[in-house]
Amino acid sequence: MNCIAHARRKFVEIELFFPDECAHVIEQIAMVYCHDAHTRAIKMDDAQRLRYHQTHSWPVMKELKVLLETQLHDNLVEENNSLGKAIRYTLKHWETLTQFLKTEGAPLDNNILEASLKVPIRIRKNAMFYKTEHGAFIGSMLVSIIQTCQANKVNPVDYLTTLQVNKSQIFKEPQNWLPWNYENQRTVQAVTEATA
Repeated sequence: MNCIAHARRKFVEIELFFPDECAHVIEQIAMVYCHDAHTRAIKMDDAQRLRYHQTHSWPVMKELKVLLETQLHDNLVEENNSLGKAIRYTLKHWETLTQFLKTEGAPLDNNILEASLKVPIRIRKNAMFYKTEHGAFIGSMLVSIIQTCQANKVNPVDYLTTLQVNKSQIFKEPQNWLPWNYENQRTVQAVTEATA
C-alpha cells in the first residue's frame, strides 16, 4: 500500500482546494515517473536503473521532502487539514516511498499488483449473486481460467473453444492443454492428423 502513487493520489484528491501546493508535489512526482519511463524506454537493467534514479530522481525527492517538512515545521500548513494530512502521510511513509532510490528493481508503485487483486475480489463479490453454489463455482473457475489466459497472453475465447473441441484428449493428458502450452499441443495434433 505504501507506494509513490498513493502519496501522489493524496495530493491529486485535494488539488482543487490547494492548487499551488499540490501542483508542485504532483509535478515533482511526475518528473520521477518520467525518469522511470526513460529507464524502461532504453531498457536499463535494475542496476543501471537504480543509478539513474539516484542521479536524476534523488535530487527531486530530496527537494520535495525538504519542502514538505518545512511546510509542517514552519506552520505554513495546518497539520490537521487535508493538505497537512497528505503531507504527514507522505513523510510518514517516506522510507517505503523511496525504496526505488535504494533497492535494485524496486518499483515506483504497486499498481500492477493492486490491479491483479481486483479480479479475485470482484469474483468473490459476484459469486454471492449466483443462484446455486455450483453456479458460483463454475463462474469462478471460468474467470480464473480467463485471468490465467490473459496473464499468459493467450486469447481466452480461443483457449476455451479449443478445450471444448479437444475435451477427450484433455482428460487423457491435461498437462498438455494448459494455457501456456496448448498451442503446441494443437500443432502436434494437427500434424498427427495430417500424416495419418
